[in-house]
Amino acid sequence: MNVLYSKAGVATQILLDTVLVDVGDGTLRDLLKMDYDFESLDIILITHGHYDHVGGLHSLLGYLRMMGRKKPLKILHPGACEVKTIVKGFENCYKDTIPFKIEVITVEDRNTYQFNNVTVQPFFVIHAGSTAQGIMSRIPAAGYRISVRDKVFAVTGDSCWCESLQELVSGVDMAFIEATWTQERKQKLTEKYGDIEKDMLTVHLSEEQAHKLGKLAKTYVLIHT
Repeated sequence: MNVLYSKAGVATQILLDTVLVDVGDGTLRDLLKMDYDFESLDIILITHGHYDHVGGLHSLLGYLRMMGRKKPLKILHPGACEVKTIVKGFENCYKDTIPFKIEVITVEDRNTYQFNNVTVQPFFVIHAGSTAQGIMSRIPAAGYRISVRDKVFAVTGDSCWCESLQELVSGVDMAFIEATWTQERKQKLTEKYGDIEKDMLTVHLSEEQAHKLGKLAKTYVLIHT
C-alpha cells in the first residue's frame, strides 16, 4: 500500500494492491519505478476530475494498450466529466486497436460495489475548484472506503470538513487523509493572496482537522502535507 505521490495542486496517486486511487501526473512513471505488475491492476478509483487527480490517466491507458493488456479495466468516478472525456477521447483515438475493455462506472453515494476480492463504497464529499480568482462551483467528488485482502482503507480525496468524511473514516484499518491547508501553505498563500483561509476551508481540510479525523481510524496517513 503506497502513496506514490502527493503534492497539493500537482498530483495525487495512491496504490492499494490491485486498486489505484487517482491518477495524477507522473503515475505511470511511479508505477514503472516500483516495477509494478500492470496486469494486476483491476480498478481505478477517481475521487474527482481536477487535473492533479486525473492528469496521468491518458498516458496510463496508452501504456496498457502498448503492452497488449487483455484484462478489462474498471474506472469508477462520482460523475466527473473529465474522466468521461479522457476515456472517450482515448477510445476515439485508438478505436479497435485497444486490446482491453474499459468499463467506466459512475458511482452512487454510499452504494457498495463488489469486484471479486475488492469491495468499494463511495462517500460523496464537498469540494470545489479554487484558482487565483477564488472558489468556484461545487463539483462531483467522493472519498472511498476500500476493502482489500481483509483490510479496510479509506481515502478522503479532496474535501472540506463534512459529516460524510467522519462516516467514511470511522473504524478503518488505515485512512489516507487530505491535509492541504497546512501552516506552511497558509503562510505562503496568505502572503500572495491575502487572508483566504475561510475560503480554503470550504474546499480543503486543515492539518488540524485532518488529525482530528484520523483519530477515528485505527491508523492514518496525511497526504498533501
